[in-house]
Amino acid sequence: MESGGGMDEPRSAETDGRVALREREQDLRARETALEEGAAEQREKDELQVRRDRSQDRRERWQQERGELQDTRQAEQDERDRFRDLFVGVLGHDLRNPLSAITLGAAALLKGGTLGEKEAKGVARIARSADRMMRMIHQLLDFTRTRLGGGMPIERRACDLNDIVRQVIEEAESGHPGRTFRVRAASNPIGNWDRDRLSQLLANLVRNALEHGSSETPVGVYLRDDPTQVEIVVENQGAAIPSDLLPVLFDPFRQGERRSSAGIGLGLYIAQQIARGHGGDVDVTSSEKEGTRFSVRLPR
Repeated sequence: MESGGGMDEPRSAETDGRVALREREQDLRARETALEEGAAEQREKDELQVRRDRSQDRRERWQQERGELQDTRQAEQDERDRFRDLFVGVLGHDLRNPLSAITLGAAALLKGGTLGEKEAKGVARIARSADRMMRMIHQLLDFTRTRLGGGMPIERRACDLNDIVRQVIEEAESGHPGRTFRVRAASNPIGNWDRDRLSQLLANLVRNALEHGSSETPVGVYLRDDPTQVEIVVENQGAAIPSDLLPVLFDPFRQGERRSSAGIGLGLYIAQQIARGHGGDVDVTSSEKEGTRFSVRLPR
């Protein structure tokens, strides 16, 4: 019995050693598998990051190329705009001389008193058309000057705004004998302004009111003043200006988009530039109930 018990002990130790060896081998293989899986996972992450980096690089190159293309297109558009402005300026300048000859010739014929009634009416129409064309040319020249960076030239001197309003209204009445005007003068109309430019500003607003306002209601021109500034208000009744057009109403060539317009769409733009040249501004409100109101604020 003792010898039998002694023979079982070595076999038990050997078995335990094999089990332990197998366990170590299994543990080693598990570690190797984990390392291989970790390495494979890391390789996948690295490859994914490389793909992401390449995709980001492509996006950045695409954005850069798109930006360069946009810059090129903008430069080309700026060049086209500059060429157009120069062309308009040169055209307007060159048209003034022959148009002045037409105006002077028509005035001379009317003053001479040798025309019959029919001929005199025809020459008077020529003179009015020539005056209208001359105003358009001056607006084109002013527009070109502001677009090319020259700004609106302002020559300030003391002048009477009531007198400017009176002159503009008299001219409007002679050109529109069937229309009526309501005028309210300023209590202190004296300021340091450019008289000719303010006449141009007010004439543009009054012509706009006559063209787009109701012919059955008067055009209002009201002056409000305080010690620091004067406000010119030009009102007319009629169809309201569409709300989507109000934000761009003073943009050049936009005026012609509102209903039928006999002008070239620069009158309101020029009026705004004159006001800003004096350190002021123009705004507009319009509704079916209240009509359309342009307000010009001019510091003294």
